[in-house]
Amino acid sequence: MNSLSIIFLFIFISNCCDSCKITIKLKSQTKAKFKIQILVPSVKQKSERLLFTGPEEKKLQIDGENCLSKKWIVRTWKPDSSSGWVIAKEESAFIDGMGWVRIIIGDDLRPQMKDRLSVFCSESPLCG
Repeated sequence: MNSLSIIFLFIFISNCCDSCKITIKLKSQTKAKFKIQILVPSVKQKSERLLFTGPEEKKLQIDGENCLSKKWIVRTWKPDSSSGWVIAKEESAFIDGMGWVRIIIGDDLRPQMKDRLSVFCSESPLCG
């Protein structure tokens, strides 16, 4: 009976370690108007383009399996008089975990992680 419990525990840990559940806290520190979007190709999930019109905060939730298999993409857009919106900055990184991360956007519209809990980030200036 004891070995059966160990087998079930191993199966549970194996299944739970491939999943990610990350709350993304987006914080604008600029008065400039911009949009931001987060794409997670490994779980085929992308956020809508969130509009910020000044200093404010918004949250997103990313849930899925094997989030670490492909790089996440974080894009910001700025207003353009001729075409509406153009990409201002784009960062990509390997991100995974079960926790939260705060992404700050300053006057240069470059997204950058400042705080995180139980979230892994690598291979990018985005990671902070």
